[in-house]
Amino acid sequence: MGLYFNFSIVLLYIFIAVIYFIKKKIIKKEVKKLNLLNPKRYLRYFKIFFNSKVLIIISITSIISNTITIIQNNNYETIYEDEEKLSGIAMVIGDKKEKEYNYIYKIKIIYIGKKKSKNTCLYLKLSKKNDTLLEYGDVIKFNGEFEEASEKRNYGGFNYKEYLKSIKIYGTIKADNVKIIEKNKGNPLISVVNYISKTVKKKINSIINEREGNMLIGILLRR
Repeated sequence: MGLYFNFSIVLLYIFIAVIYFIKKKIIKKEVKKLNLLNPKRYLRYFKIFFNSKVLIIISITSIISNTITIIQNNNYETIYEDEEKLSGIAMVIGDKKEKEYNYIYKIKIIYIGKKKSKNTCLYLKLSKKNDTLLEYGDVIKFNGEFEEASEKRNYGGFNYKEYLKSIKIYGTIKADNVKIIEKNKGNPLISVVNYISKTVKKKINSIINEREGNMLIGILLRR
């Protein structure tokens, strides 16, 4: 959430401080003014969630999570450089997405010459002119150019880079060359799910037109 929403943790501390002040000063005084028989009844939720021990725990955990977010964000920004030539070995971990001129595959890095890059996920962009069609579980050898995701161009617009951060995708490799070196190395259960998914897509596309078929596939499979 920190990577995606990118707001300051200071706001959390201000919110906690305000609520704690309300609990200690304002509400307690108002309850006494009203001479209610059992003021503890009206303050019990504040006492549970805003006592000093709970606030200390919230503060410590939020500092730890904020530090982790900063480290993750720094890794995301520095692990690859835009327009950098990359070559290595990866495994296809998602079905292809068809674009106008390209197929897009989700891949997980096995080896790329950078130790810290291992197990990171990228999109692989492969031209439709290329004869190589990839499937889930294929281990491939690739080389190509890294493309950093674009940020929002207009205020309040969609930020593709921040979206990819939220799903742990570091960017896209525009592949010059791809070679399959092993087949069926993925999770067997996911392989079965992918097979069923492809079968359903094929059946839908054979029955109704492309536009309505894509809408139905999106509703049924959410892929």
